Amino acid sequence: MLESDSPAGALVLLAVSALVSVSWLKYRGLEYIIIHYRWIFVIFFLMPLSVVYDVFFYLRNWFIFTMNSAPEKHDEKVKDVQQQVVIDFIGSCSCRVVGILGLIMVFWF
Repeated sequence: MLESDSPAGALVLLAVSALVSVSWLKYRGLEYIIIHYRWIFVIFFLMPLSVVYDVFFYLRNWFIFTMNSAPEKHDEKVKDVQQQVVIDFIGSCSCRVVGILGLIMVFWF
């Protein structure tokens, strides 16, 4: 007989428990687990997935921030947005846009 302390005994115990779990899952269905044992789904699936998601987007944002040199390009991006706003004002209404000392003034006709 297999000893419970031996690696083969532990492997057999793990295989039997996995087989029982899979057969019970087939009998009851995944929907039953998600509805009645929500904590299992949350602890073993959603929380690890959430951690992976957070780490991925943290590394992505860090990479984009360092490679695109965001602080150095800030003024350039602000001027681009200001230019887009002026073009949108001119194209969408019958008004006159005048820039004085960095301020945009709109005169309606």
